Order: sequence, then structure tokens, then C-alpha cells
Amino acid sequence: MSETLSPRAPRRAGLAAALAVPAGPSRPWWHAFHHLALARTLLRAPRQPVLLLRATAQRPYRRALFALPAGPHAAALLRQALHTLPQAHFTVLAACRVGGEGSMRAAGVGAETLDACRRSAERATRARVRAVVAQAGGAGHRLSVVLARLPVAAAIGAHAVRAAPDLLVMEAAPTSWWGRWCWLARVRAAMAATDCDLLLA
Repeated sequence: MSETLSPRAPRRAGLAAALAVPAGPSRPWWHAFHHLALARTLLRAPRQPVLLLRATAQRPYRRALFALPAGPHAAALLRQALHTLPQAHFTVLAACRVGGEGSMRAAGVGAETLDACRRSAERATRARVRAVVAQAGGAGHRLSVVLARLPVAAAIGAHAVRAAPDLLVMEAAPTSWWGRWCWLARVRAAMAATDCDLLLA
């Protein structure tokens, strides 16, 4: 399913090292053959960035949405993305949720305690984002931060409606079998929530 970057080279300037995969716009989940073929391509892709070509516009990337991964490689991924697209405005999207909040609410934990837990989670997330941005050398770039109390895919979709990014940046597949299939589920959910191109780096 790979193709060369030459037909859209002006838009993909700086992404010549990426494997380009035509993915098309969002499709209903019952298009099983399309999704199986795409999954096979992604899971068998070499260890290089993969650019899923979905949008039809030819303009250069101007608004990039960076979905902050939970792992230890977030700073390296952000550094690579900033270096690859230095002219783009990056929005760093970080999920900020209280683990087990539903269970806590069901157990009768009060609203004040839950609010305190949310504030604590927000402070910790902001501190992590600041550290990641500093390690990535993002001080000189056009960059903003959005914290979302939503699952990652839902947060990506909500931001996409507001800001209409033309590129979504997510981490590449991990090495473990189970991790790769969980990652693929996240990618599919992100694709269902957006129509922009997707860079897996």
C-alpha cells in the first residue's frame, strides 16, 4: 500500500524519510478489508516514520496536533516532530484523567475529594508536559498545550472539531505483540475521530 511522496511533495516537505501510506478519509468499521489491509501495512512497516495520507488539500502543514504518549520516549518524539516541521504550530494534547474515578464515584467518594484528585492529576500532567517540552527543546517553537479530561481518542476528536489540525502526530508501534495491537486500536480510534493526515513517528 506504500506510494512515493512526489505527488504531494510541497505539502510533505521535511517528511521525505517517511513511508507514505494512502489511507483515505474515515470509513465505517464494517469496511473490514480496508482496515485489515491498513493494519497489516502498519504492523509490518520498517522502523521509520509512517505518514498516512488521508486529506486531499495540497497546502503545507500549518497546524499539527501532537498526542502526548505515556511512555518514556515522549520528548524524543516531540523533538523529532518539531525538527521535521519547524514552521508548524504544534498543540501538545495531554490526557489528564483520574484513574478509577468511576469506581470512586460509585463507592460514594465525595465531589470535593474527586475535585482534589482532578486538580492533583492536572498539576502532575502540566509538570510532565513542561518537562517533555523542555527536554525536546521546544522553547523556541510555536507551541501550545491542551489538557483533556477525556480518553485520548475522544480528546483528539474534540480538539479536531475546534482547531481543524492538518496533521496528527502519534507514536509509532511498540515492539511487543500485545502492545502493538493495543497501539493499533488507538490509531484506529484516532483515525475515526479525525480526517487529517497522520504521522506515526
